[in-house]
Amino acid sequence: MPFIALVQTTGDDSRRVPWAIRNQGFRAAVNMYYTRFLPERPPMMQWTTPLAPTNEYPLQRETGDLLTNDGFTVEYESLSGKKFRTTVKRVGNEMKTTLQKLD
Repeated sequence: MPFIALVQTTGDDSRRVPWAIRNQGFRAAVNMYYTRFLPERPPMMQWTTPLAPTNEYPLQRETGDLLTNDGFTVEYESLSGKKFRTTVKRVGNEMKTTLQKLD
């Protein structure tokens, strides 16, 4: 089963993007959409490329804090067509991640 997580990247390289979505599961994730926040617009779902296990997709156009009041959401499918949703919210100083099976 795939499991997509929001990760904050770190390191000394100034070209690195501060946020990425990473497949921490054991199967590929396809048909992926994540919450994109644009200034002065409501959140929208943005398509992204499929992710193999352990791969990550840098969120290059996302510069602010992705953990707004509504949280960050990514929806995706396994290769067998099962649908999932990962939601990440900030609770105090911690990131809380939940996984939902949508089927």
